[in-house]
Amino acid sequence: MNGDEVFALAVIFLLLLAGLWLFFRSILRILPRIIWVAGTPTSPIRSLAIGLVEVTGKVKQKETIPSPATGLECCLTKYKLQELRVTQTRNGRTTSWHTTDSGFYSLPFYLQDKEGAQILIDPNDAELYLPCETYYPNTGLPTGAVGSIRYLEEAIYPNALLYALGEAKKKSRFADLNDEVNTELAILRGNPEKMATLDENKDGQIDTVEWEKTVRSAESRVAEETIAAAQNPLDTIVIAKPSAKRPFIISTRSEKEVLSRLRWKGYSTMILGLALVFFNLAGILGFFFNQPSFGKNYYKMVKLMVENIGR
Repeated sequence: MNGDEVFALAVIFLLLLAGLWLFFRSILRILPRIIWVAGTPTSPIRSLAIGLVEVTGKVKQKETIPSPATGLECCLTKYKLQELRVTQTRNGRTTSWHTTDSGFYSLPFYLQDKEGAQILIDPNDAELYLPCETYYPNTGLPTGAVGSIRYLEEAIYPNALLYALGEAKKKSRFADLNDEVNTELAILRGNPEKMATLDENKDGQIDTVEWEKTVRSAESRVAEETIAAAQNPLDTIVIAKPSAKRPFIISTRSEKEVLSRLRWKGYSTMILGLALVFFNLAGILGFFFNQPSFGKNYYKMVKLMVENIGR
């Protein structure tokens, strides 16, 4: 084999691996998201249970951050600042946008459903399905002139309609009550008089059943006191990134639009991956065994492209 043949085979192997990666990515990453979005019912905020939940509502927020692109107050912004520059090429000059700055800023915000109930959402590490808007600041240059700048921004503003799929979990200060329970039980063990009251059958010792009953009672009492300390039971809960490998999606698009986008992305990725695997595997077989015929022709086409690039 000469150098062009080796290079052509290397390209075909790389395309084959890319096809396998796309196929398994659609199977292992995108399709499970389709199942989670389609299979998780939308819950009223007042009746949220701990675990994966789906909610919709309006963004309500007291504290905000200014958008770098518009200056408007927002809850989340993901932006790029780009400048139009001239690049010298063999065929002359071309203009293109170059990113000079980028960033992501967010604050936890509340989502209020149509019943008026609110839940806190922590947007860190969420998959965002937000429209990307383009803004051209006033720089004194006409739009499209070399040196002009633009912002590309995805943002969430107060009162925006939002769809969220994530895990409802206890806030950090309510997440683990074991320390308080253990402290209460340790104090109890140090008080012989109170320990004696736990001996319900009066056999002179605290058996397993009696102690388990005491532990359950302590856990229930601590949980009730902690929740009562909050103004509202919902104040103890936040929707955030799931601890398991489940999706965390925030979108200004509806559930139907999110599902449609995921399906298009998942199925197109799968089809593209299968096509790459099919044609490049056929190309390898065509090179080594001259069969199938279209695989041999495919290899010749890749080899011709490689030779043209080399020139």
